Amino acid sequence: HLREGDDVVLNVTNKLMEKLNFIPILVAGKKPVNEKILVAVDGSPCATRAVRFVADTIGHLKDYQVRLMVVVRGGSDGISLNGKGLSTDHIFKEATGILTAAGFPEKNISTRAVTGAISRAGAIVTHAEKGHWGTIVVGRRGLSRVKDFFMGRVSNKVVHAGRLNTVWIVT
Repeated sequence: HLREGDDVVLNVTNKLMEKLNFIPILVAGKKPVNEKILVAVDGSPCATRAVRFVADTIGHLKDYQVRLMVVVRGGSDGISLNGKGLSTDHIFKEATGILTAAGFPEKNISTRAVTGAISRAGAIVTHAEKGHWGTIVVGRRGLSRVKDFFMGRVSNKVVHAGRLNTVWIVT
């Protein structure tokens, strides 16, 4: 439930995200940040940049845990990118490679695939809350690019639904 001050903060955040679409945006939530980062991946170039941003930012910090998460609506365990199918295993392997190349310990990387989700953003935020993942990282736009929106629907919804968490939105 939003309080009056929360509504103002979300409006300001929306305006910043709309105008600053060329740099990563870090939105600090109310929960304390911990050493657990949940990264939503989907095989898109923006999601790959989000993984690279995490690798560049915390790759040298050996105590951090990273959970790579793919959320698929419907019952499939794969994702289609430009008409080509990508398995979640392929997506996880690529993201893990980026993190380990930056020096991140492979033992601190875990994966989670969720299929049949009603809401990708809802599944991401719920998983973050249940697992006490302090930071959620998403790409600004995923596979379902719609030019009429200033940012991806999933990343926008994650900021709003996950307002207690710190959220990194990577362009």
